[in-house]
Amino acid sequence: MPIKPQHGHWGELYVNAILIAEVTAVEYTIEIERVDVPQVGTTWTYMHEGLISGSGELRIHKAHSDFESSFLPYVTLSPQQLRAARDAGTPVRPETTIKVALDDPRGIGREYETLTGVKFWQYTGGFDASSLVGRTWPFSFTGIIAPPDSRIARNGSVTLY
Repeated sequence: MPIKPQHGHWGELYVNAILIAEVTAVEYTIEIERVDVPQVGTTWTYMHEGLISGSGELRIHKAHSDFESSFLPYVTLSPQQLRAARDAGTPVRPETTIKVALDDPRGIGREYETLTGVKFWQYTGGFDASSLVGRTWPFSFTGIIAPPDSRIARNGSVTLY
């Protein structure tokens, strides 16, 4: 059976269970901090796992303002409004969830994962009259849910990592 590469056209991205159809790319990284542990009696250094961090970037073609309007209030509120929201128990800058799925019907296999504790950190505005308006949203996340069947290999078996 020939290898059939996955095409990103078949990717899907959901933010809080809402399909973001205008997404053009999503990329994320999970990094495990490496802690050097010196050992006696040897010149080798042992590596120990440290803290885990997650970061990524979401790129979209701007089709409407719904996506960004849910993140902009934080930067437009005065300190008094932020304190009032905090005192009322209303999260002004709530964490969100992103589900990333890639399931090319012509490819072999599929994959999907859910990123939790997502926070967006940067907003860029503006436009260029000669092209589609695009936005890039850097984000961090604090967890990932990758069910056992989230990566189905070409022979139908589950690939765990």
